[in-house]
Amino acid sequence: RKKMTKTTKEMEPWLLSGNDLATLLGVSLRHIRRMNNIGALPSPVRIGCAVRWRADEIKGWLVAGTPPRDEWEPKAVSSICRSI
Repeated sequence: RKKMTKTTKEMEPWLLSGNDLATLLGVSLRHIRRMNNIGALPSPVRIGCAVRWRADEIKGWLVAGTPPRDEWEPKAVSSICRSI
């Protein structure tokens, strides 16, 4: 029998919690909450009471140089529309 192993890409989460995002960015959860409140992060996704950020959007946001939400979201929406 061949052993089934998942690649790193398959194991990456699609959504990041505030704690996950804080760890990724090397800041505190409190700082993530502050950044979200002032619009310095992409908009989170809400699932019930849970607040999460799309991992692929955070990666793109980092590559783009971490623009504020009001600059980032029009870019993100246009890139999603182009991919459809």
